[in-house]
Amino acid sequence: MTVPLNSRRPSITLSVISHGHGPQVLDMLQTFIQSGLLQHWRAEVIVTLNLPEPALAAALKQTHWPFPVRILENDYPKGYGANHNQALQNARSDWVCIANPDIRWCPITAPPALTTSATGQPIGLYCPAQVSETGTPQDYARTLPTPWGVAARWAARRHNTRTPPGTASSVSQAHWVNGACMLLPAAAYHQLGGFDKGYFMYCEDVDLCLRLQLHGYRLAALSITVVHAAQRNTRRQRQHFYWHIRSLLRLWVSSTFWRYCWRTRGQHPPRPI
Repeated sequence: MTVPLNSRRPSITLSVISHGHGPQVLDMLQTFIQSGLLQHWRAEVIVTLNLPEPALAAALKQTHWPFPVRILENDYPKGYGANHNQALQNARSDWVCIANPDIRWCPITAPPALTTSATGQPIGLYCPAQVSETGTPQDYARTLPTPWGVAARWAARRHNTRTPPGTASSVSQAHWVNGACMLLPAAAYHQLGGFDKGYFMYCEDVDLCLRLQLHGYRLAALSITVVHAAQRNTRRQRQHFYWHIRSLLRLWVSSTFWRYCWRTRGQHPPRPI
């Protein structure tokens, strides 16, 4: 597949981390190509191998991609935020895209409009719609995770509540969106220094969204859809549960969390739960 160069198309640097996700990374990149987005975006891809994956590295090198692909191989496993910061630190594109290896891009029906400003307020993050394998909307847009709110959410999930507490009605009404797929102006990402690498896993996306808003940016929906299975490893693996609890505690004692609480007090919607 050959994509003609067009200087009017925005440039995107897509960062994806593989932690033994080889086949999913390849599938994600193929659906990215098939989505039709390359007709409107000029893309480059950076794949970080957080663990040795010679088969994935070979497949990435041997495949003829319609965009440049760079491979980073870690000497030791790093956290989610540290990996993306490492990959994007020298990005010179207009936008940076954080994408999980387990998402699949859906075909677009219209060109996605990207702008860094709308209604007089700069946009710091776009979030595509996320759906399950069956097309059911996922709860990717959330309200502020407070201790009592997180407890209510876990209880609701245990009892299979259809819409768990903490779900926002839309991206524009959300305090944060999950990091499965997010698109940011490169200038905003670099202004904030990227993710806080003090979070090894979990809550990096919360912290980034709160800091963006504290710097005057807003969150916005992007008119594309991705399929995300949302494995919820916290409830299945003890190590992930530990990482989640540790990250929540770090978030709740951070100045970012309390400055955001103070700034948004009395604002409806959304409201912290």
